[in-house]
Amino acid sequence: MLCEAVVAVYLSLLIHGLGTHAGNELFRLAAHPLNNRMWAAVFGGGAKLIVKPKRPPEAAPAVKVCVDSEGQGDQHSGSKSAPPPPAEDVDKHRRRFNMRMLVPGRPVKETPATPPPVPAERPTYKEKFIPPELSMWDYFVAKPFLPLSDSGALYDSDESGPSDDEDDDDAFLSDTQVTEHSDPNSYSWALIRLVMVKLALHNVKGFLPLTGLDFPDLPVTSPLVNAVLKTLENWEQILLEKMNKFDGPPPNYINTYPADVSAGGGPAVLRHKAMLEPENTPFKAKSRLSFPARRLWHFLVKQEVLQELLIRYIFTKKRKQSESLEDHVDRVAGDRKSNKVEADLGYPGGKAKIIHKESDIIMAFAINKVNTNEIVLASTHDVQEVDVASLVAAQPYTWIGEEFDKESRSSDDQDYRSSHTNIAQASAPPFAPPQMPASASMPWLGSGQTSMGGSVIMKRNLNNVKRMTSHPIYQYYMTGAQDGSVRMFEWNRPQQLICFRQAGNARVTRLYFNSQGNKCGVADGEGFLSLWQVNQTSSNPKPYLSWQCHSKTCGDFAFITSSSLIATAGQSNDCRNVCLWDTLISPNNTLVHAFPCHENGATVLQYAPKQQLIISGGRKGFICIFDIRQRQLLNTFQAHDSAIKALALDSSEDFFVTGSSEGNMKVWKLTGHGLMHSFSTEHAKQSIFRNIGAGVMQVETCPGNRVFTCGADGTLKMRVLPDRYNIPASIFDIL
Repeated sequence: MLCEAVVAVYLSLLIHGLGTHAGNELFRLAAHPLNNRMWAAVFGGGAKLIVKPKRPPEAAPAVKVCVDSEGQGDQHSGSKSAPPPPAEDVDKHRRRFNMRMLVPGRPVKETPATPPPVPAERPTYKEKFIPPELSMWDYFVAKPFLPLSDSGALYDSDESGPSDDEDDDDAFLSDTQVTEHSDPNSYSWALIRLVMVKLALHNVKGFLPLTGLDFPDLPVTSPLVNAVLKTLENWEQILLEKMNKFDGPPPNYINTYPADVSAGGGPAVLRHKAMLEPENTPFKAKSRLSFPARRLWHFLVKQEVLQELLIRYIFTKKRKQSESLEDHVDRVAGDRKSNKVEADLGYPGGKAKIIHKESDIIMAFAINKVNTNEIVLASTHDVQEVDVASLVAAQPYTWIGEEFDKESRSSDDQDYRSSHTNIAQASAPPFAPPQMPASASMPWLGSGQTSMGGSVIMKRNLNNVKRMTSHPIYQYYMTGAQDGSVRMFEWNRPQQLICFRQAGNARVTRLYFNSQGNKCGVADGEGFLSLWQVNQTSSNPKPYLSWQCHSKTCGDFAFITSSSLIATAGQSNDCRNVCLWDTLISPNNTLVHAFPCHENGATVLQYAPKQQLIISGGRKGFICIFDIRQRQLLNTFQAHDSAIKALALDSSEDFFVTGSSEGNMKVWKLTGHGLMHSFSTEHAKQSIFRNIGAGVMQVETCPGNRVFTCGADGTLKMRVLPDRYNIPASIFDIL
């Protein structure tokens, strides 16, 4: 309860500061840490004080008796008898007497009497309650006590400054530079909002372990804090997408080199030094109204957790892309001329980038939800964790101030800057002195990332892994194999964490974590669905619930709520191939509703929580859309000529992506179900002698309109779909 109160007040002040663009409030909020001292100052606590034992009163000194030469005693303080011999001497003489009587003639050794050990006195404590010093509100809005180098000698909000007479100094500034601090829609404030949310998320995550809340148990112990973390992550993604819509910072944003370049260093080091200079801010106006924003900027650029993000958006810009529309228009032929889709008209999304390539089929992959630059993929012979940081950028970036801006070195439809198993790149700090190549996709990551592609981090000797999924909160992922085994691993760790199912069971057809990450489900080829608790201590845990959803096979499922309501897709004898199940009622009444659909069975399924819709695909290539509130079929249409093997939904629920067994991929609008993009032979089967698996095996969507796919051609690809709200002007010339 106390932790939730702190987080509530902290985020309330953050929202107010971001909403009113109050630089003073945001600076004080960011400068006050969430740590043990804050907890003691706001809530007080108990302290143990050592109780000193009282000393016993000293005994009166013995009275000496003086005996003179005549044998008469003179008592100075009265007559007293001589003290008795100590108990140790009595025991010593008694032992000597007993030894002489029992063993006559045996010499008795004189053993020095050792005093018994004196037990050490244990300190005594008493509890004392220390009252809180101030309220939560007063703590966060109070003036922070920071070193002069951190707070900056630029501005003190408690001091009264002179009137604004600096209009003459601003005469040489552009209108954008003059109003940069006061315009809430400026580039600088968009960047400040992003880094403030990122810093708040980092502070809250670091604060929770101090209060005794464990992240694995957070959905149960504090659902409110867990929901707050999810909300902050969503805000961060939304603000990140807004920043990516900018081509780069405005002209003459800040100085890219420090005032004193005599210290030397590479370009990356000089940029870092320039960013940390107190006067080097985008707020050029000399008005006193700009001082709070300048002080906030100077404090944020010193935070290590934010520096990589700030360097990206301060010193880099997007490369100019010259897409040839004619090359794509030539691909439109036949009946498709009357029904052109956007991908054929030269959008940037028409260009695929091969992330990884194998000699055999890639069956499945999973993206690390904590670090989206890491992907784990499964082929028929092993499992590999790959770092793709230099390849997953939505659009290439280049350093501001470079003399040249090269285009992509390949003008083909596919970019073969892929990762290979023989590439082992050494990692480097973000601000390494060597200058980045101009062809790197994300130069702010340092010289460790090159244009050659991602590096293989780790390999696991797991054969025939068919399905994979990533934990929504932590760096875990699960694998499901053809032999029925289900295992959970931690990213970048060789040891296996848990084996939920041993080999020898039915093949795994699908597996997922629920949204809270505390439960997981596994569907198999015999039609069963099993649920486990993720936080297990035993090496071979048992499922807490397992039942047969479909009589033949269960192809896919989705958690409608946390884990109580579940939708499944499969094949049954009675043609009830899409079903809703409630796991909280008796086993005989678990089935809530069944939809008769999809001749020959349903293969894939997705749930749209905002619109309460279920999307399913079948073996005949049809898509069915259901409304679970009304429990009725809304629409059905044929998306492909062959079986649909992969289905993914955009997080904003604007579109969904389908992949077929013949290797085609299509993008559909969720509202109206119109075709947006079509990519033929995305993962086509190249030979009849290849593996039995064919077509698109898996599809995943990520923020920034990115779509990852893998399939029978042995490649893992990424496409960046165009923003349908940002259509290039040259498109209208063709239309």
